[in-house]
Amino acid sequence: AHLEALRRRGAEYLLLPSTAFWWLDFYKDFQRHLDSACQRIWADDNCLIYQLSLASVKAAGAANEAAAAEPLAAQAPEQTPGETPLAAEAALRFSAPDCYDVICFPVIDWDFRFQRPQQLLTQFARDGHRVFYLRTTFHQSGDAVRARRIGENVYEIELPGPHSLNLYRDAIDRHTLAELARALDEFRHRARITEAVAVVDLPFWSPLALATRQQWGWKIIYDCMDEHNGFSTNNSDMLQHEEALLANSDLVLASSEVLHEKCAKVSRQTLRLANATDFDHFNRPGAWRPLEGLSGPIIGYYGAISEWFDVEMIRSAAQTRPGWQFVLIGHTFGANVAELAKLNNVHLLGEKPYAELPNYLREFDVACIPFLRTPLIQATNPVKFYEYLSAGKPVIATELPELAPYKDYYYAAQTSEEFVAQVERALCEDSRKRAQARIKLAKQHTWSARYRQLAAEIPKLYGKAAIIIVSYMQFDYLKLCLESIWAKTSYPNFEVIVVDNGGRPEIVSYLQECAAREPRLKIILNSKNLGFARANNIGIRAAEGCDYVVLLNDDTVVTRGWLGKLIQYLSDSQVGLVGPVTNWTGNEARIAVDYDRIEAMDDFAEGYMRRHAGQSFDVPMLAMYCVGFRRALVDKIGLLDEQFGMGMFEDDDFAMRVRQARHRVICAEDIFIHHWGSASFSCLDRRKYDRLFKQNRKKFEKKWGRAWQSHQYRQQPGQRLQVG
Repeated sequence: AHLEALRRRGAEYLLLPSTAFWWLDFYKDFQRHLDSACQRIWADDNCLIYQLSLASVKAAGAANEAAAAEPLAAQAPEQTPGETPLAAEAALRFSAPDCYDVICFPVIDWDFRFQRPQQLLTQFARDGHRVFYLRTTFHQSGDAVRARRIGENVYEIELPGPHSLNLYRDAIDRHTLAELARALDEFRHRARITEAVAVVDLPFWSPLALATRQQWGWKIIYDCMDEHNGFSTNNSDMLQHEEALLANSDLVLASSEVLHEKCAKVSRQTLRLANATDFDHFNRPGAWRPLEGLSGPIIGYYGAISEWFDVEMIRSAAQTRPGWQFVLIGHTFGANVAELAKLNNVHLLGEKPYAELPNYLREFDVACIPFLRTPLIQATNPVKFYEYLSAGKPVIATELPELAPYKDYYYAAQTSEEFVAQVERALCEDSRKRAQARIKLAKQHTWSARYRQLAAEIPKLYGKAAIIIVSYMQFDYLKLCLESIWAKTSYPNFEVIVVDNGGRPEIVSYLQECAAREPRLKIILNSKNLGFARANNIGIRAAEGCDYVVLLNDDTVVTRGWLGKLIQYLSDSQVGLVGPVTNWTGNEARIAVDYDRIEAMDDFAEGYMRRHAGQSFDVPMLAMYCVGFRRALVDKIGLLDEQFGMGMFEDDDFAMRVRQARHRVICAEDIFIHHWGSASFSCLDRRKYDRLFKQNRKKFEKKWGRAWQSHQYRQQPGQRLQVG
C-alpha cells in the first residue's frame, strides 16, 4: 500500500541495493507484486531497479493497462465455497481417500505460474487422487501444518519452520528436518493419509522426502525438469541433494533426453516424460482480445524472462523491424531488459494469469522461443512449444535437442539475422493447412496422455500383493470382506484370489458377478471342501508374479491402510510373517475394543492405530485370519502343511517353520482387522470340532516332537460382534 501511495504521488523508480535483496526472499508477496505490477529494468549483483509506471502495451486502452498491473496474488485460482485460508485450517475436514494420495515437494508455489507440476498434479486430482501441495515458505504460527483447499481434491499445505529457510539457497539441517517430519507426521494422521506418493520437484526437499519413505513407506518420485548445474543460483548442497534423489528415488522422471541420459546412469528406474500441453485450454481462447490496440505483425513470447533469455536477439530484431510489435509476457528476474524497455515496439507485460494466456497467444502472428544455448537450455523440453502449436501458431525457436524431432513444425534461428529472416518466412508461408498440421501434432502431446503414461508406472513401484481368501458357506461374511477390501485398500498393486471350497450356488453366482466387473478379482471354484491349507495353497500357486501373499479369512473386515502397512513391515528382511491385532483371536493379537456395531469399527481402529503407530512385537504364532509374508518365503520353507485337513494347527506349524528359518513372527499394533471369529468352524457341531482339534494337535506334536503350548492373551478381550 505504501509503494502504491508513492507511485500515485509521482515516484517513477524503486532501487533495491544488494543489502536489501533479503526483502524479496522474506516478503514473497512483495516481490510478486513488484514483478507483476512494475517493470524490472536493471538487475545485477549490486542492485535491482524497478520502473514504477505501469507495464503496459503502448497505445493499448486503460483496461489493458489495469490488467497488466494486476498483482499475482490476485491471480490465484478462484476459491470455491467451503475453501479456507491457511490461517483457518482448523475448520478443514478430510474425508478418507479412495486411492493413494500424492504429496508434492515443489519448486514453485501453486499460484505462481501454472506449469508442468500443476498440470500433472491436476490430472491426478481429476482421477480421484488427493493432492497435497506444499508451499515454498514456512510459517511461524505454531507447530502444526496449515492447510487450505484450493481446488477439487487439491490442498495447499504450509509446514512450520524458520522464516529464513530459503528453498533455493539453503539446506535443511538435522534439527529442522526432525521438526518438519514431526509436523508432517501429525498432519498425515489428521488428513488420513495412508498410501502416498511423494513427488519431489526440487532437490532441496530430498532429506524430508526420503524420510517419508523410511518412516511411512511413501514412494519417492523425483521429477527432474532442469539441469541444476545450469542455474547460477544453485550451490553445492542443491547438487548433492539431487545426487541423493537420483540414487534413492523409486522412480525418476526426466523431461528431456539429455536429462534422461544423465539420470539413467544413477537411478534405479527412469521414465522419459516429456512436457506437453493443455490442448483445449490453448486451442479455445475466450472472446477477450487483449492486444487489439497494436498494429503490425505481433511476435509474442510468454514464460520466464531470465538469464537464459536471448535479450540481444529480440533487441536487434525489434530495432531492425520497427513495424513489428514484440509482446513479452513473464517475470524478468535474472535478465537485464533495460535496452528492451527503451524500444517503443517492445511491450514487457509482466506475468499474466494462466487463464489469460490463450487470449494473448491468439493475438500472436508468430510465437517465439529465443533462448541462449546454455547447458541449462540444452536440457530443456520447452512447454510453450506444445502450447504454441495448440493454437496453430508458427514458431521461431533456438535450435534445441528436444525440438530436433519437430524440425518440420518450427523455424530454427541461431542469430538475430536468422531470427528476422525466419519470422518473415513464417509470415509469408503461414496457411490454414500448416496451422492444422501443428494443431494435429499438439493433440498428440497432451498432459492427460503424459499422466496416463506416468500413472501406469506407479503401481509397478509397489510389489504386487496377492490376497488369498478361502470361502466356505459364509455368504454374508464374504460380501462384507470383499466390499471392505475394494473400499479401503489404497495400495496400488494387488489382486484378490478367492478359492471357494464347494460353496452354495448363490455364493458362486456372486463371485462370478464380482469377477466380471472387478479385474483384480480371480475366483477358483472347488467342487468340494478341500480344507483350509490345501485351498490356500491352490491360491498361492495361482498368485503368479506376486511379491507378497496375504492370507485373509472370509469372516474379516479390513481397515484403511492395512495392506500397505503389512507390506512395509515385510521390507525388513528379518521379518518373515506379520499379522494385525484384532477383536477376536486366540492369542496375544487380541485386544479389547469399545465398539458394539461394525459401523463404528473404523473410528475405533483409526484411533487405536494412530496411538500405536510404528509399534509391533514378536509372538510365537499368528492365527491365519490375516497374515502376510513374502512370496519367496514359501520357496524357502514350503507351503501350508495339508495334513491338517479341514484346519487348525497349520498356522502353528507355519509359524514354527518361519522361526526355524531364522525369521521373526510379529504382530503389528498399528494394523487392526475386524474378525467375526470361527465362522467356518461354526458349521461343525461341538463334538466334530473337538475331535478335529485333538487329531490335528496330535499331528502337530508328532511332527515337531514336542507338546503343543496353548496360546495366551495379553489382556481381557472385548465383546465379540455378531452379524446383523
